[in-house]
Amino acid sequence: MTVTQALLQSRNIPAVEMAQQLKQPDLYDLLKLANISLPKNKQHYGLSLVLGGAELSMQQLAELYAALVNQGQWQPLQLLKNPVTTQGARLLSAESSYMVSDMLRQNIRPDIYNKSIKTKLPLYWKTGTSNGLRDAWTVGYFGNYTLVVWFGHFNNKSNPQFIGRRLATPLFLQLADGIIAQYPNMKDPLKREGLNLTDVSVCAADGNLPNQHCQQLTQTLFIPGKSPIQVSNIYQQLRVRKGTDMLACESDPNDQTEQKIYEIWSTDYQKLFAQAGIMKRNPMVNVECPYEQQNQSLQQITQNPLRINSPLENRTYHIHPNNPENHIPLIATTSGEIQHLYWFINNAYLGESLSSKTFLWKPTKSGTYQITAVDDQGHSMTMSVDVRVVN
Repeated sequence: MTVTQALLQSRNIPAVEMAQQLKQPDLYDLLKLANISLPKNKQHYGLSLVLGGAELSMQQLAELYAALVNQGQWQPLQLLKNPVTTQGARLLSAESSYMVSDMLRQNIRPDIYNKSIKTKLPLYWKTGTSNGLRDAWTVGYFGNYTLVVWFGHFNNKSNPQFIGRRLATPLFLQLADGIIAQYPNMKDPLKREGLNLTDVSVCAADGNLPNQHCQQLTQTLFIPGKSPIQVSNIYQQLRVRKGTDMLACESDPNDQTEQKIYEIWSTDYQKLFAQAGIMKRNPMVNVECPYEQQNQSLQQITQNPLRINSPLENRTYHIHPNNPENHIPLIATTSGEIQHLYWFINNAYLGESLSSKTFLWKPTKSGTYQITAVDDQGHSMTMSVDVRVVN
């Protein structure tokens, strides 16, 4: 799934994965730079910020979306007829702002087949539905305007109809169409000229530069010198015994082996494929080969090293001992060949799990804990978390 698809479909997991990669500034720092009131410290919010873990007003949302159309330059709203000059802040580069706008432009309006709609000016918009169905949002910009539509109760009462795309979007589109009809000469504010942007071909499987075995290419925008990118290693050519997926030994005759292309995915992706009913052919380490060659084969088909995904490092977790369901999930990503994980707390053995399963840990005392995961091939990772047991 691309970032554009994840954004327009409001997918949570890709959003969290992207937020994990943000450093100096991260999302918390970015919101503070835009004068967003965040009464708690960064550790309190963690990655929940990206999923709506902080409250924003309509005015604040309007300021943030207006910053996108103003090439990343944030300014507070001016509510006076003769506004005073106030200092803003640069949140994003002009190139990053353009790329986000380009994603929002691809949000297809639900009334696209209504022939009475004559609007040609592009709309850049996004929906939102708050936790508990208490708010329905649609926010966007077009021409010279930024528009925010909110449905909700002032007493914070929920309503099953409070879904952004169902309730707020129709009104947003009606208002936008009405404004555009009143000002037919408005121009599209999105301009690419003069920006440091390049179109590059990437491997559709993971968005990285294609290696020689990549099956499908797609085009994407790239900021030279800024966008992180590497060569894709999803598709790999491996020598196997004919008619099988068993990796060949060095001593196997050439006429008994063949070259095959395999998709090498980590276990978290393999689990998602399995849940979706998508079967991926995987190469198998040949136990008949010398032990050293088995290790080399394993390294060859390893796409990612062992990585602990949960809990999050340097975070504080609150545990209620009287709640039997209050656990900390231990989850790790491994290469596809790994079958078992062994978990340790402060170097003391905790237990074993299948690599595709979650191990539940319930600490009984407050403190800082070192969590170590070791796979059945000897790879390991250690990270630390703070635990507060709340009575």
